Amino acid sequence: MPVRLARDYAGYRADYTVAGTVLTAERLMTVHMSEMAADRRQDVAAFLKVVATDEAQQLSLETSAPITSTAAPGLTAAQLHRSGYDALQAGNFTEAVTLLKRAVELEPKDQAAWNNLGRAYMSLRQTDAAIDAFEKQIAVNPFDQYAYNNLGRAHVVNRDYDKAEAAFLKQLEVNPLDKYTPANLGALYLERRSYDRAAEQFEKGIALNAEDSWLQFQAGKAYLNLKQIDKATAAFDRAVTQSPNPSTWNNIAYELSLQGIQLDRAQQYAESAVSSVTAASRNLDISRGDAASLGVVRSLGMYWDTLGWVHFARGDMAKATPYIEMAWKLSQHAEVGDHLAQVYEKQGRRDEAIRTYGLALAAPRPSNDIRTRLAALLGDAGKVDAVVASVTRELSDTRTFKIEGKSEASGTAEFLLLFSAPGTVESVRFISGDESLRPRADAIRAASYGRMFPDDAPAKILRRGLLACAPDSGCTVTLIRPDDAEPVK
Repeated sequence: MPVRLARDYAGYRADYTVAGTVLTAERLMTVHMSEMAADRRQDVAAFLKVVATDEAQQLSLETSAPITSTAAPGLTAAQLHRSGYDALQAGNFTEAVTLLKRAVELEPKDQAAWNNLGRAYMSLRQTDAAIDAFEKQIAVNPFDQYAYNNLGRAHVVNRDYDKAEAAFLKQLEVNPLDKYTPANLGALYLERRSYDRAAEQFEKGIALNAEDSWLQFQAGKAYLNLKQIDKATAAFDRAVTQSPNPSTWNNIAYELSLQGIQLDRAQQYAESAVSSVTAASRNLDISRGDAASLGVVRSLGMYWDTLGWVHFARGDMAKATPYIEMAWKLSQHAEVGDHLAQVYEKQGRRDEAIRTYGLALAAPRPSNDIRTRLAALLGDAGKVDAVVASVTRELSDTRTFKIEGKSEASGTAEFLLLFSAPGTVESVRFISGDESLRPRADAIRAASYGRMFPDDAPAKILRRGLLACAPDSGCTVTLIRPDDAEPVK
């Protein structure tokens, strides 16, 4: 599946209101690969990915006292805004909301805080609250250079595409040379399958951001859907030249697999992406549950799905199945569930395909295509909702595992679990919650979680888990979806 700058916003770019340069993995990976020997480039890329992951790590502070997201008394609105922005950048979205809400309470006419508060709400999937914040930003300053763009992104999440388009067009009216909005408007047109309009917007974006590899990729995607293969290939080549990193390789491989063209190239890119993020995953550590570490885990699921989908496009269901099955088990993305159901359908496993289509429709943000495929398989569109209702609970049940031992009282606590291939729990760490459950770490480690990896390549997965105990039913741990897992403070 494709990697996006902001996964939940379907590839839409946010605008930032506090200046700053961050040395990201993408920036590090722009090393000139042409200087490397051909047989060493993949190893170098994997190494740089690990370096980039290390660079983004933060020191963690262990304390026996609970840490709460409350604003220190006496801080000014400006200080609260700065702290809230820092929390937002660090991935501590709940804390960011707390600080930024206090900032706008003290200074409702702040020229940027409403915008950042909206971004924090977006990260927590509180879209309606985000829309309200962006609209307040616009009320404070109707000519704000960022707010309409971010408002458009929020409407996209709600699939209110007409309002999203209006917001993006208003942003371009306010700031005709805006660097981000052409990409967002192009992505909106892609989602609505208006590929010619999408290509036009991406070309406008490229004119403003000639070195932006994401725009090159998006333009290539639009041209690919327009069947303008030469233009698509040229745009993809520019994207790889500008950013020869796992994200770029994965995205291009996925688009090629969808069209069933250049599959040798697609497989090479997909395998390189998987190899790189697998190497990075070996650097995961139970002592760090920061945004960078959780990002590696999310990438694993997406890259596995892409490689599996390339094998599917080649007609090799035996190779496709383990990658897509483990991608689904890890991510529970609707898109991945759709892929797995199609694999099962191709294999003649009708009942499993029906069940998996239902699970995909019960997952966040399913596409209408999934419903269409399930209706066709059932032979009756009227039966689709009943299938979805019958399997919805399985989404959490398949992530929930029995922990041995009785509990004398009810309580909950969160833990970090570090898995090693093929499915061994290497270590467990208590994060927060009922202190009486802290000793349950050993029982969590001893539980059986089944296979977690598609192959035997040395890799690791870091998961947040919620332990729930009750005297009558004992204890279970539910693994939190990587997209829903906040960084550990």
